[in-house]
Amino acid sequence: MSKIYAVRKGRKTGLFNTWAECESQVKGFSGAEFKSFASKMDAEDYLNLKSGHKKQVCPNSNEFKKDIMHAWVDGSFNLKNKEYGAGALIVFNDIKKEIKAKGNDKELSKMRNVAGEILASELAMEYAVSKNVKNLVIYHDYMGIEKWCTGEWKTNKSGTIEYKEKCKNYIKRLNIEFVKVKAHSGDKNNEIADKLAKESLL
Repeated sequence: MSKIYAVRKGRKTGLFNTWAECESQVKGFSGAEFKSFASKMDAEDYLNLKSGHKKQVCPNSNEFKKDIMHAWVDGSFNLKNKEYGAGALIVFNDIKKEIKAKGNDKELSKMRNVAGEILASELAMEYAVSKNVKNLVIYHDYMGIEKWCTGEWKTNKSGTIEYKEKCKNYIKRLNIEFVKVKAHSGDKNNEIADKLAKESLL
C-alpha cells in the first residue's frame, strides 16, 4: 500500500501522494511540519491536530502509546584520538534497549560530537526498521538531527549529505517525529543516551 504524505506547515499544506510532492513543499521551509501515513484517515487526523503536537509525549513518562518506538540520541567526541561516539536509548512496548557505537571517519571527525549525534540517530532509525516498526519518535538535543533530515538546513559537508540521503530512505519506511529536548536539563533518558555515547569511547 502506498503512503500518503501530510504537510501541516509548508509552502502548501494538505495531503500529497508522493514524497517528491511533499518534499517540494517542505524542503528549505523554516519550521516545516510533515509526516507520512499508511491511511488517509490518520493523515487527516494529523492535519487537524494543534501545532503543539510535539509535546503530546512526555519524555520521562512510562505510559507510551503502544507500537510507537521512542529513541533518545546523543553524541560525544574524543579530542585525543578523533573518535566520535553515539548513544541511543530505545523504549518500545515497555522494553528498553541501549545502543552505543563509535566511528573515526576523518571527514566526519571534523564535526566532532555532532558526528556522534548523527550516528546515534541513524542507529535508532535502523533499529526501528529492523523491528518492522512504523512509527518512531526521536528525542535529540541538537537541532541539526531534525533539520538536516527534513531538508530545512542545507547539507554542505559529506557527513550531513550522507545523513540526509539515509533519512530519505528511512522516511519511506518510517513515520518519524523529532522532539527537541534541552541538554543536561534533568531528562533522565537523554542523560542515559549521553552516558552511552561517552561509554562508547572508553
